[in-house]
Amino acid sequence: PDAAGPMRAEIRAVALPPSSPSNALDAEAREKLGALGYLGTPAAAGFDATKNPKDHLDVINELFRGMVLASEGRFQQALGPLQRAYRADPDNAAVLFHLADCYRRLGNADTAMDYYRTAIDKDPQVDQAWAHLALLRWERGRPEEAVRLLEDGRRANPGSFALWMTS
Repeated sequence: PDAAGPMRAEIRAVALPPSSPSNALDAEAREKLGALGYLGTPAAAGFDATKNPKDHLDVINELFRGMVLASEGRFQQALGPLQRAYRADPDNAAVLFHLADCYRRLGNADTAMDYYRTAIDKDPQVDQAWAHLALLRWERGRPEEAVRLLEDGRRANPGSFALWMTS
């Protein structure tokens, strides 16, 4: 406590209030930062970039609600919001992946594999879908198919840590 007090005073003396984000980035800078993952894009969340994100707030809310429930280990309860998100946007690869993951964690491997495969078909960049699908195939005694899935996934996602670690 004796050292913390003076340190707090020093921090307050030099701390600046947070500045407002700048929108002064040009299109090229935005594209480069987005490619590096520094800027969120609708496509990064599984949404068609040609659609207005405001039109998908219901899907986003349901997706995040399901993700939170799943992160708490409440997979059965997560299915409801994720299924509503899927019904509202059946082409959303992020929704498909999280729905598949809930089914996998609930022990319903067949349904999980169907959703993982659909997520991959919608967006081959969902690298964890490739990895999880391969693991399920391996567990089902289909090692050749699992290896092929990992190879295909790595071709679609050459820098994917998840796919290299699953190999």
